[in-house]
Amino acid sequence: MFTQLVPEHEKSAIDISEFKKLYGEAQINRDRESVRNKKAHIKEAHTEPTHRAKILEALLSQQIELSNWFGEDALTIVPSEYDDLFNGVDVAIEFERADSYRYMAAGIDVTSSSQAIDKKLGIIKSHILDEALTKMKYFFSERADSRGEKSKIPAIVIGTDIKMIRELCEIWLNANKQRLGRDLSGLSETSIENQKRIVKEALEKLANHRIQVLLLREIEMQSEKYLDFARKNEKFDAAQKYENLLNLVRELLSEKKISPEDEIENESDTVFQALKFSLAGF
Repeated sequence: MFTQLVPEHEKSAIDISEFKKLYGEAQINRDRESVRNKKAHIKEAHTEPTHRAKILEALLSQQIELSNWFGEDALTIVPSEYDDLFNGVDVAIEFERADSYRYMAAGIDVTSSSQAIDKKLGIIKSHILDEALTKMKYFFSERADSRGEKSKIPAIVIGTDIKMIRELCEIWLNANKQRLGRDLSGLSETSIENQKRIVKEALEKLANHRIQVLLLREIEMQSEKYLDFARKNEKFDAAQKYENLLNLVRELLSEKKISPEDEIENESDTVFQALKFSLAGF
């Protein structure tokens, strides 16, 4: 699955060479060198992202949009390596609804581990206090009709544990059997119809999977906490950003229905639990 999903995801990342007119070739080259140095340092320190982490990032980026996990109005943007490494944005999500708000973007840090959550939340706290939030130096959006640096983006951490990732991988592989070039020649008509049924059922499972509620609840918990923290510290611009995001997520959650059993499964997710624990001491 890694070889089918991750390279395609990385290929869709924003290309900083398309910003030469804006920043100049010298700046682009400096940032490329910064990326090379950062990656070399990460490799030397043996802190490279695992295959599991890369799969989760690619899978969430794809399915948030394709399966409407965050609603029909959500679009995902895969940032440049520069913004991934230096601004901590694994995926950017854009929302737009004419009836309630015009445009909103969020910077998402995807994790498959509970170990680094305290550190990630500490960074968010510091950026609320200086009201910088997060930014993307190389931002491009057709929807917002903008290219260049986008600043003061509300930052959020989302993720899930290995059990959920394995479950999603199995469903994704079934959903993409035909696209991955599975040879159906030689199969009986009944077998072919059975394969098509498996694909259809897998696509439905992805569209209705409990992970969408898990992720939205993670965003809701954080938005509530960050909004309260920003207000207490009189960081009203940051507070407004998180209030907008909180209202949006609550609206989306009101539209999502999962079984009580799925709710229990979500609650037991180790990344969800770690996030909940860290927020209690935020």
